[in-house]
Amino acid sequence: MKAIVVGLGQFGSAVAIALGRAGVETIAIDSRMGPVEALKDEVDLAVCTDATSYDSLQAQGVADADVFVAGIGSDFEAQILAVVHAKRAGIKLVVARSSSDTHREVLEAVGVDLVVNPERDAAQDTVLHLLMPSMGNHIKLTEGLSAVEIPAPEGMSGRTLHDQCQDLLQRDNVNLVAVRRANEGGTKQSLLAPGTRIEVGDTLVLVGNDTDLARVRGDA
Repeated sequence: MKAIVVGLGQFGSAVAIALGRAGVETIAIDSRMGPVEALKDEVDLAVCTDATSYDSLQAQGVADADVFVAGIGSDFEAQILAVVHAKRAGIKLVVARSSSDTHREVLEAVGVDLVVNPERDAAQDTVLHLLMPSMGNHIKLTEGLSAVEIPAPEGMSGRTLHDQCQDLLQRDNVNLVAVRRANEGGTKQSLLAPGTRIEVGDTLVLVGNDTDLARVRGDA
């Protein structure tokens, strides 16, 4: 897998570093030398060049990339040009950062496959953690919909996964999809069988609207 990240501000730099550390062949591009120098040891290649030039992107092998991340935040025109070049090169997955709903609509109109808003996502995560302070892992699925892990309340002990799932759906509109339980070695395994009985010390994997999840945690 090969990824190109354009725009090495806070968002773009974080994405480039994460991709590099995950073992993805990563090329980081910015028009400023400072951010490029800062990332040169974190990615396969850090280049100071103009991402609004198709020729410049071609020189960095844009046509061979599987993922293109347009992290440019301060220059909307430059971001759109970079996205258009990426689509022209035939990259399968083009990701771009947006700062507003209007910004997102424009990005989607020019063919961006995945639009992210880091500030809004971070705010939603913060609120969810405030509402659910003992929440474990949290995965954002779509806008307002998440998968979370919470400690199983004592009152659920002995109930089957099926019965508890039915109750949560009817009462709170939340899905109980699995129970996580540590084995003798301490490694957690996911139990999916409907007849699995919840035990003290288990972790519940819940999927639902963020507000509903917070309410379930408050009732626990």
